[in-house]
Amino acid sequence: MKKRAYFDSRQIDGWPSLQKVESHFFPPPGQPWPFADNDTAGFDAHGVDGTGHLELGKGRIDIRLELWAHPRLGVLLIWSKWGGGNELAYTSKGDLSRLRQFIRTQHADLRPVGLFVPYEQGWKAVKEFLENDGALPKSIEWVANRNLPPHTFPDPTDDRNWRRSSNFARIISDAWPRPHDIERYFLAPPAQRWFFETGKDLATFEIHGLDGTEGLDYFNKDRVDLRFEMWGHPTLGVLLTWRKKGGGRDEAHLSKGNLALRAERVQRLDGGRLPACLFVPYETAWKAVKEFLKTDGALPTSIEWIARRDLQPDVLP
Repeated sequence: MKKRAYFDSRQIDGWPSLQKVESHFFPPPGQPWPFADNDTAGFDAHGVDGTGHLELGKGRIDIRLELWAHPRLGVLLIWSKWGGGNELAYTSKGDLSRLRQFIRTQHADLRPVGLFVPYEQGWKAVKEFLENDGALPKSIEWVANRNLPPHTFPDPTDDRNWRRSSNFARIISDAWPRPHDIERYFLAPPAQRWFFETGKDLATFEIHGLDGTEGLDYFNKDRVDLRFEMWGHPTLGVLLTWRKKGGGRDEAHLSKGNLALRAERVQRLDGGRLPACLFVPYETAWKAVKEFLKTDGALPTSIEWIARRDLQPDVLP
């Protein structure tokens, strides 16, 4: 049996030491997240069950354990075994009620939240795998891939054509969240609002294919889409944009804040700057967001808006 691994963004012969792998699951306090540069790793065993003398595709049996890491959710594990006329695949079992919620990996893939397990559980499984020459670990629960619902692992671009989509706190879904599930991001004590710890400050809700255009795909310029953006800031609040575009129309509105701040700009977490005068307090923004969700995407009337066409060029974000 020959062992190989993809770890720390490198292909290596053999498997790394248990100590090295464990340090990625439990980094020392104050250290950067170990998966910050690459959130995936894999361990291979080629030629198991006495087939090491055979070639790939000619009876050799291989095993692979892949993992995807997330700073808050933990890890998603996939164990697979193939060759010799058999193929098995199992995925770590998390909260299966969240199978239609996804995170986007650093390689742009969509991975279901419901298959992530906490780091403590993930480490037990990986440690057992490494100590037992690749056998399916018994220390966590698994679900056979054949028993997973269709589209559990969607194509990376499928969200473009979902009827509805949301990306909130870096959780992507083919539905909008319930108001009570996100209220805390707006109404919690100031230091606990929004989701800045994820490295992002933007959330979005979308509807695709409005006004009888639901049968058109993403690249058809006649498809009418609605996009609602929410940009959070630690002290200013939230900048909201409502935009309906397609089929020859482009209607856009932005939240109206303190226009005396029109000359000021604030830094976004992932680059770029936004006009301070378009931010409204969190409590005010929540009124608009809640109304948007309850009215199926209508432009909220609970706050003041400015039509994009009425903004001076020096204010436009």
